[in-house]
Amino acid sequence: MMGKRQGMYAPTGVMDGKCHVFPLRVYYEDTDAGGVMYYARYFYFAERARSEFLRCCSVAEDMHGVARHEGCVFVVVHVCADYRMPAMLHDCVMMETSLCGVKRASFEMRQILRREEDMLFDARVKLACVSAESMDVKALPEKMFSVLSRMVSP
Repeated sequence: MMGKRQGMYAPTGVMDGKCHVFPLRVYYEDTDAGGVMYYARYFYFAERARSEFLRCCSVAEDMHGVARHEGCVFVVVHVCADYRMPAMLHDCVMMETSLCGVKRASFEMRQILRREEDMLFDARVKLACVSAESMDVKALPEKMFSVLSRMVSP
């Protein structure tokens, strides 16, 4: 029966200790003519996985909700990435996301894309909390700070 969407949801991945594991597949739209994943697509995958990490930690159902209720948004302020091996068309991959550190107004995450045991991509991403109106730096909401502080991996 078509029409009803109750019970349908997007996969959120799973928490494995303090690491979030998010499954992805490389589609044609992610690749160049040779079937190699385009370099910028790794960041699309990382963004999705970061959002799902926060959802799994019960920090935010969605980032728009945080902006609406807390008056803040999160912006990427620094990225350092290493491309180790290419992801290819049709690959099933996993993005592993963990927290490296949390400060009052920012947090840093490490994201590793793997195909089975092979590390394809390794990135560190720093995000800052800013006012949704003025874009000035703002402290993380207290609940978020508390939850994220407990999620930091050694």
